[in-house]
Amino acid sequence: GALLYGGRLVVVPQLTARSPDDFYHLLCRERVTVLNQTPSAFRQLIAAQAEAVETHHLRTVIFGGEALEPAALKSWYRREANQATSLINMYGIT
Repeated sequence: GALLYGGRLVVVPQLTARSPDDFYHLLCRERVTVLNQTPSAFRQLIAAQAEAVETHHLRTVIFGGEALEPAALKSWYRREANQATSLINMYGIT
């Protein structure tokens, strides 16, 4: 869908996907605005962001693949730079 509306797809190399720090740097460098991720991977991304100096451009994060614990997102929302990002939970009965 994104490609039909002028968006682009960023293919993440396997080694980058396994490193939260490298993955966060890729998100920032490529100016990713929509991310689809599991909650457990996103928790690792939150920790990587805390150590990074770059600022992300995420507008929307869509969670799926496993249950989301809302309490795990408190540290995300404590950072002012993250408050404009919409978090959407798509996990549940299909």
